[in-house]
Amino acid sequence: MMTCWVLVGVFVTIVLIYGLIEFHYFLRMFLTVFLARYCKKRVHILDETVIYVHNYLTIFFPGICTTNDVDALLYHMNNARYLRELDFARVDFYERTDLYREVCSQGSGVVQGAATIRYRRFIKPLTIFKITSKVIQEI
Repeated sequence: MMTCWVLVGVFVTIVLIYGLIEFHYFLRMFLTVFLARYCKKRVHILDETVIYVHNYLTIFFPGICTTNDVDALLYHMNNARYLRELDFARVDFYERTDLYREVCSQGSGVVQGAATIRYRRFIKPLTIFKITSKVIQEI
């Protein structure tokens, strides 16, 4: 009987954590940072980085637009989901180029003040996609 109550307590705790603080987002961010810091090779800040997002095992599997990512009409990826995927790509870029460590070592922090996006193509359900990050130098 005690085991049953413990299992119910664990289940209720998991449901509350998952429902109240969007646990999967934090887990995915942790795994993105971990993989970028310890499993992927370092790159120069002017190099291009590619990340296959949406999977926890981003080294092995490409990103795919699932039914959780699409808009109400089930036609293409939701615009808010684009921004979330770009968050993971940006964190991967910061970690692999050591940009985040360099900024923090100087007593500063990284804040995104705004985002402007031009949606050029649809990402339809079950489409494989990747995000490429690159610093653009203005001359």
